[in-house]
Amino acid sequence: MTQVETLAMPTHFVPEDPTLIFYGRVLGLVGEEYTGVKMRYAVLFVNAFQNSIIVAGVTTLIAVTVGSVAGYAFARFSFRRKNTWLMSILVSRALPAASMAIPFFYMFTLARLVGTHVGLILTHMSFAIPLATWVLLGYFANLPLEVERAGRMDGLGRLSVLFRIVIPMAKGGVASVGILLFLLSWSEFFFALILTVGSPAETVPPVVSQLTSILVGIAHPSLLAASTCISLVPVIIMGVIFQRYILRLKIVDPVTVRAGEEIPFA
Repeated sequence: MTQVETLAMPTHFVPEDPTLIFYGRVLGLVGEEYTGVKMRYAVLFVNAFQNSIIVAGVTTLIAVTVGSVAGYAFARFSFRRKNTWLMSILVSRALPAASMAIPFFYMFTLARLVGTHVGLILTHMSFAIPLATWVLLGYFANLPLEVERAGRMDGLGRLSVLFRIVIPMAKGGVASVGILLFLLSWSEFFFALILTVGSPAETVPPVVSQLTSILVGIAHPSLLAASTCISLVPVIIMGVIFQRYILRLKIVDPVTVRAGEEIPFA
């Protein structure tokens, strides 16, 4: 809709004069008449889109790797205080983001990581790794042990069994967890607002929120709608492609995994 039509009363949902001009303006594909703060927003949005892809992609890659190793260890081995460690992972996932904002900001200020990709990736891993570990633990616990035993008898080490046998068997679960983590990191707003707002590492959520601020002078519903729709494109694409993997996830209570199910090999 045009700007006039979005503000018209009574409200209607079918545009009378459809236009794609606001998508072009958000992406910086604009004419000479479109300059100033709104043009600056277009530059910010394109840069933020790239930042979100980098942060979400790196977070997902690291969290899936670490979560796979940790989940496999919890699913297949017995060790002291195993359930305590599991509950610690669950509690860390349940902590509200506001309780960690000040410690993160203080530490990252000392380490000069405020306003950087590295700082934001580290905060995202604080909730991504526990989630990946918990979900993959339940998935690995449901895989048959016979294939792993055969691999060990053929001379494979623990990590070789994990990366050459277990993960290929569980590729559906690993892919599902990767998609969930990417979506969580992509849409994360609170830490991105605290740590990156106004910096070159700013991501999509805080940039879109600025459309209701002084950046564009007044609230601009057409730009806001276009920005929101564009930011949903990666989410929709990944959801459509990997929907079948998400539906196949087998999440169980890891605490109920019996101690006798671990592989009896040194």
